[in-house]
Amino acid sequence: MVAYLIAVPVILFAWQLVGGVPILLLIIWVTLDGNPATAFHQDGTFSGVSLNLSFTTLMLASWAFVAGIFLAVRFIHQRRFLSLVTPSRSLDWRRLFQDLRSGSGWWRFLPCWRPFSTPAATF
Repeated sequence: MVAYLIAVPVILFAWQLVGGVPILLLIIWVTLDGNPATAFHQDGTFSGVSLNLSFTTLMLASWAFVAGIFLAVRFIHQRRFLSLVTPSRSLDWRRLFQDLRSGSGWWRFLPCWRPFSTPAATF
């Protein structure tokens, strides 16, 4: 129980504080660059900045989240990171591809798959 009480703040710290550093740096860069076309708005959007740069900066927080989970699992719970996915010593790639080929694969629930998996009458 104590491990969970320690792990949750570590994950939140990595996700919110460490993951927020790239966003903060982009906000500072946009504010101080002297270009009137670039701005950071109160609703959290950027103007005058490439959408790819803005998106990549926001997604870096997800990598910090995964790093926080890795730190919690590996060092606080003292388990292998792969134990979140499988109890085996290694990942069985054959089973993974078997799942992806079957109808129960996670890709079936992607929005791009939905039109192909629903009856034509619902369009």
